[in-house]
Amino acid sequence: PGSLTARTRLLLVNAVYFKARWASEFNVSNTSEQPFHLEDGGRVPVPLMHQRTWAGYLRANGFEALDLPYRGDALSLLVLLPNQTVGLSTFEDTLSSALLNDVVARMEEQEVDV
Repeated sequence: PGSLTARTRLLLVNAVYFKARWASEFNVSNTSEQPFHLEDGGRVPVPLMHQRTWAGYLRANGFEALDLPYRGDALSLLVLLPNQTVGLSTFEDTLSSALLNDVVARMEEQEVDV
């Protein structure tokens, strides 16, 4: 907050687009409108994919973690989801490389609903 002012002349934004296939593809027919929960407690309807698959998973104190592999198993998407009592901003304050290393080390492969 406060970093963009009337004197701001240029804003450089960088985005990365990563296109790869999931190891376990999501079926388009399993996509439906579901509520997306906002940090302020509100909800907005968005199309959400769903599948039941095997993946790395961890339920920890204050959050859940899911590791979804891409085809070839060289890369994966690590998803961290804080629970409602912790909240996103509080959870962000706890993030560190040590926490991420611990999460990955403690994950177990299991069948999960994604």
